Amino acid sequence: MSKKTKIEINQKDVDFFFYLHSVKASRTDQIGRDAYPHLGRWALYKRLQRLEQTGLIQGQISASSNYKKVFSITRKAFKRYLSSTDVKRKELKSDAIKHDTGLVDIRHAFLRVERVSKFIPENSLQTWPSTYFGEEITPFIECGSDGVIEVTIGDRSVFLAVEYELSLKSNVRYQDLVAKYYSKGQVPRVLYIVETQTDLDKIMSIEKQADKKERAKFFYTTFDKLVQKQVVKFKNWKGEVMSL
Repeated sequence: MSKKTKIEINQKDVDFFFYLHSVKASRTDQIGRDAYPHLGRWALYKRLQRLEQTGLIQGQISASSNYKKVFSITRKAFKRYLSSTDVKRKELKSDAIKHDTGLVDIRHAFLRVERVSKFIPENSLQTWPSTYFGEEITPFIECGSDGVIEVTIGDRSVFLAVEYELSLKSNVRYQDLVAKYYSKGQVPRVLYIVETQTDLDKIMSIEKQADKKERAKFFYTTFDKLVQKQVVKFKNWKGEVMSL
């Protein structure tokens, strides 16, 4: 009979559980970068293996992750380290791994920017009451934003919505999404990240047709420019540029 794996959970691990719940899915390399930057490669593998053996995280390999191992938090870890009576929704595992691991890299790209002080992922927005983040976050929760960033502009903080589109869907979806955000005056800007320039042009065209008052609320870029090239610039349908 094998011995039961024992592990001492420290604050770094607890922070990791919060991170893993908020993003829903994260690859080993992303975890090393975001949660355990102090650990070397083999020490990281060993730590994740022990956390998995104790039932606090779970890993899977699929085509959606290019056959790299992706981890999510377990019910056991959520109940022991995160749960509270205020939970609105308990979603612990991703059903769109490629999209959610893409958002992990988008999160990292934004947090590299000096003026960005916070990135709140969609799962956190939908799990915890708006009072956890401040009532100004409520419109973003109602819009189902993929994320929210807090940006310092001058002497004040501004919250901006983040949307990430992995593959184009029906025009109706984007028409509804544009209408939803334009109905929320408390959401000043939407930063929209897409995979290709063709996708960007299509969604921008849909917004332009719907934007009768020419507010040009959506600012766009591609995943490659933001994440790979580290160019944190967005352009709206009027051609105006926003740099963070």
